[in-house]
Amino acid sequence: MKELLRIDHLSAGYGGSAVIENINLRLHAGEVLGIVGESGSGKSTIARLIASLWDVKDGSIKIGGVDIRDMSISDYNKQIAYVSQDSFLFDISVRENIRMGRPSATDAEVEEISKKSGCYDFIMNLENGFDTVAGGSGAHLSGGERQRISIARAMMKNAPILILDEATAYTDPE
Repeated sequence: MKELLRIDHLSAGYGGSAVIENINLRLHAGEVLGIVGESGSGKSTIARLIASLWDVKDGSIKIGGVDIRDMSISDYNKQIAYVSQDSFLFDISVRENIRMGRPSATDAEVEEISKKSGCYDFIMNLENGFDTVAGGSGAHLSGGERQRISIARAMMKNAPILILDEATAYTDPE
C-alpha cells in the first residue's frame, strides 16, 4: 500500500516550551488515525502542522513523498481537507458553503453529500433550505449545524487526507 503521509522527527512548541517532540508517523491510503490525549498535549498542534496552518520548523511532513514545504499551494491544497472545532462559514447560501469543497459540484451532488454528512434534514428545515444564507461566520446556524456543513464541505472536496480537529465537538450524537 502506498505511503500517503510521513512525519519524521516533528517537534513544535510555544514560548520556548515543547508541546510535541520527535513525532514519527506513517499513514497509507485508506488508513484512519485518531490522536487522543489530554487538553494541551499537542493534538491540535499536529493537525495544524499537517494542515499547513503553521510552518514546520523542526522535522518534516511529507505527502506522497514530497515535503509540504516544497509543494505549491495549489498542489498542497488538493491533498488536504481540514475541519476545525471552530467551523467557519461564509455569508452565502448553505449550498454554496458546501460547494466550496468542489466548485464544479452539481446541486444534486451537494445534496447527496449533505445526506452522507448528516445535515440534509436540518438544512431542509431551514427557512429557505439549501438557499438559506448562513450569515457572517455562519451566525444564522447553531455550532453543530456549522460543523456539519463544514464536514460536508470537506467531504465534497474528497481530498486524500481529511483532518478533523475536534470537528464534532458541537454536533449532536447522531
